[in-house]
This record gives sequence, structure tokens and C-alpha cells, in this order.
Amino acid sequence: MDAQTTQSYSKPLYILGPCSVENRAQMLGTARKLKQHIQHPFLLRGGLWKPRTRPGAFEGLGKQGIDYLIEAAKDIGVDPITEVARASHVESCLQEGFRHLWIGARTTVNPFLIDELSEALRGTEVMIFIKNPVNRDVGLWIGAIERLERAGCSTLYAIHRGFSAIDNTAYRNPPYWQLSLEFQRQRPDIPMIGDPSHMGGKRDLLDELSQQMGQLGYQGLMVESHIEPDQALTDAAQQVTPRHLASILQQVQWSDLHPKEGYSDDYINNQRHAIDSLDKEILLLIQERMNIAHDIGVYKQEENLAIYQPERWENTLTLALERGQQLGLSKAFIMELFQSLHAESIQHQFINKNKQ
Repeated sequence: MDAQTTQSYSKPLYILGPCSVENRAQMLGTARKLKQHIQHPFLLRGGLWKPRTRPGAFEGLGKQGIDYLIEAAKDIGVDPITEVARASHVESCLQEGFRHLWIGARTTVNPFLIDELSEALRGTEVMIFIKNPVNRDVGLWIGAIERLERAGCSTLYAIHRGFSAIDNTAYRNPPYWQLSLEFQRQRPDIPMIGDPSHMGGKRDLLDELSQQMGQLGYQGLMVESHIEPDQALTDAAQQVTPRHLASILQQVQWSDLHPKEGYSDDYINNQRHAIDSLDKEILLLIQERMNIAHDIGVYKQEENLAIYQPERWENTLTLALERGQQLGLSKAFIMELFQSLHAESIQHQFINKNKQ
């Protein structure tokens, strides 16, 4: 593969191309349009193995599509990248000289599969991108990184593609930004890439999500692009034309994750001190709330009342949502905040007679 080397990529690192490799004409056409409109180095993506949630739909070309992806990447002078979920996928890609692979969310969630992939990748110098697991578990995400590191894989990136949610949201996979930030807190050495396509699930959300990722200090983006998005065999709603993609990427302002050497800003430092003071007050108020919850628990036990009172909880949540909306706070934030407060309050209402 005589494409440019990994080392030539600078921030932002772009991974662009269709969700699935469908045929030769689709891959060549998309690749050439991407090269025409994107004035920045990128990796050409294309899914080869695409098992769907339910069988019967197009599930990728498998090994047959490798030639199409490699030909398209060579045609425009970039490196190809695809998803692997089994050792056999890795072996097929390594035989064809792939230097970049990614591991999907449904694989990251399974330590057995990660172990299998790690062994298949042992001793290689492949750059590996690991998507967050589908469920909200930062430990699984970091665990996948660690398993690959134990196998000697040293060039690793994380991909934030959002997490599954029980409730309906505006997103296909809600961001839950705090989980990505927690990953970065624990592993600041692993660069973070954003996947707004799978996060949003709709092309009209790509612009906003991409800009948010740039502001959070991410190192790049993985975005799905198809020469005819509406005709795509997989994930048609979230793919965009190369021309549309170029306009999205041009709007992203890339922020630095860490301040430059010698950086000093009295204003932001003063504001952070103010936030620290407010955080202290919030915790003191929460402690006071829990003390009251404990007293209520004592009373409920004396009166033989159940700790959980559905009507009271419904009223509390409804009022909180109304007030939160008036204050400009998101429904998702209020729900998560008050569900956490409610759970902690219940714990404080459990009365152990032996400790009274």
C-alpha cells in the first residue's frame, strides 16, 4: 500500500467514507469526491462486516469488499481503514496490508472478543481505534485499551460515538459527554476522536455535534459520507455527500485540550474559583437535604409507611422539570440530577434499628 504514512497526519485526524463498502463504483466515486472537496489528509473508511441488529438486511461484502476499499484508497493516495470484530477479520486485513483498524461499540463491550482481537494484533504496528462500548461503562472502554496494550499495541485512539439510552432522545446514541471526559481524565495519553454520525443518527445533527467535539479538545472526527446518501444500503439517514461534509468540517473550530506553555488568564482563574465556591455550597445543600431525608425515614418507619412514595416522587420530578426549563437547564440534565438525588435520598431513609 503506497499511501501516505500515519505520521503525516496532524490534528485534526479525519476518518471519512461510507458506512459500508457496497460496490466498486460507490467506493471509487465517494473517494474521489472526498479527495476533491476535503483539503486535509484523511483515512478512507468503509465497513466490510456489517451484521445488523436483526438479520435479513445488507450485512456487508466481507472479504469481497477489501479490494474495492483498497483500490479506492490507492486511487486518491490515502490509507484505508475498516472495522474488525473477529480474529479472522484481522487476519484478512493484515494479509492485505491494512495499517489502520477500528473496533466497534458492540465489540468493545465484550472482553472475550477484545482478548481475541488483541491476540490477533499482537506483534503488529497497526494503528487501532477503539469505540466506546454501547453501554455507559467507562471501565469497559479503558479495559479494552489495556488489553490491547498488554498485547503490545502501542498506537491507540479512542472513539466517542455515544451510548445507548432507554428513553427516547434527539440522538441515536446520546453523547453523555461526562463519560468521555472521565475517560480522558483517566487516560489523558489516549487521543480522543469523535463520531458524530453514530451519535446523532441524522445528518442534520452532524454540524452541531462536530463543533461541540472540536470545542472539547478532541483530536479528530470519524464521519460517514456517501456519494448518494439516500441510496446507501446501511445508515442512510446519517450519511452526507462529500460536498456537504466539507462544509461541516470547515465550520469546526479545534480547541487545545491543554493550555500552551506560559498561558495565563486571570479572568478564567477567578471564574473557576467562583465555581469552586458554588460547588462547595451545592454539596452542603445536598448534605442538608439528605439529613432531612433521614429524618423522614425515621418517621416513615415509626408510622409503618413505605419509603418509596410514587405520587410524591412524580410531583417532585414534575416541579423540578418545570423549574429547570424556566432556568434554561436541559430536561436530560434535570432528569439525571433528580434521579440521582432521589436514589441517594432513599438510601438515607433506610433505618437500621440496631444503629439507632
